[in-house]
Amino acid sequence: MPFDYEKPLPDGYRVAELQECIMIYFQSEPYENPDDFGIFIGQVQKAAENYDFERYGYRLARHIAPTLNLGAETKIGARVAIPVIKK
Repeated sequence: MPFDYEKPLPDGYRVAELQECIMIYFQSEPYENPDDFGIFIGQVQKAAENYDFERYGYRLARHIAPTLNLGAETKIGARVAIPVIKK
């Protein structure tokens, strides 16, 4: 949200100001059975854990921003974004 946002936040939400970083986005294949969302989220998380960020000039930056689990939908698959910075 913009810095000048002045409307109330929904209950349980908080504002966090984060440093600028790059987010590398991982996405699974689409899937048919909605009950399989956990399997596909697990596959995306495993792919992200095994990815060689340094090989491509990045390093993990979890100290700057959180990993974003963007959920899973049958038509587009599971998604996760990992914070990184250039080496």
